[in-house]
Amino acid sequence: YHGVKEKRGKSKIIINCEKIKDDEVLITVKDNGIGMTPERLEEIKKSVDGLSKEGFGLNAVNDRIKLYFGDEYGISIESEYGEGTTVKVHLTESCADM
Repeated sequence: YHGVKEKRGKSKIIINCEKIKDDEVLITVKDNGIGMTPERLEEIKKSVDGLSKEGFGLNAVNDRIKLYFGDEYGISIESEYGEGTTVKVHLTESCADM
């Protein structure tokens, strides 16, 4: 919603899930919204890493993933203003057993 609400015209959100190694899964959510400025992207990345109070929900989800699966897993975000945003969630396949 946040990524596409200010975009004019049709918005698209693509969700992809792929097995990237024997026991690892990468979920990718990509939109063609307005994207983020480099400054805003840095703020969001800091919140994911727990270095900022903004975006507490992203940090909570990232922390939970790391708690269950290890520090090599979690959320990453890429964005380019005017182009869109991509969020990747890296998990182990063992999450299906939960």
